[in-house]
Amino acid sequence: MATVCAHMQTLSLRPTTGLAGRAIAVPVCPVPHRRRGLTIEARYRGVNTDRSQVAQFRRSAADTGSPEVQVAQLSARVIQLTSHLQANKKDFAAKRGLMMVLSQRRKMLEYLRRVDREQYEVTVSKLGIRGLKEIID
Repeated sequence: MATVCAHMQTLSLRPTTGLAGRAIAVPVCPVPHRRRGLTIEARYRGVNTDRSQVAQFRRSAADTGSPEVQVAQLSARVIQLTSHLQANKKDFAAKRGLMMVLSQRRKMLEYLRRVDREQYEVTVSKLGIRGLKEIID
């Protein structure tokens, strides 16, 4: 079985012992390869996510951590995942990802409502999402 490597021109031969003690030459690539786990290309990198609404929630040009910005970014991801799931109904990994993003957004909205009620109302109305259920004691 031949070893295929993208760096074929840089392969060197390493002598080693094969079956029955015979000396054979094995091609060795100088570039280490990842064999397990997700490659960088397989991870989500924000492709097809419309983040045009995020800019209106920023407090400054470099603001990425305020709760309003995070909720806006998570809402953009929810929209992207929802449209993906409409086209790919059996993509259960994406469905799980959507549930995780929704949970993260809900927690961020709970924090925002607890800390700054006015900003919570503004954020919910601008994004056009349902607010959290009011718990009446």
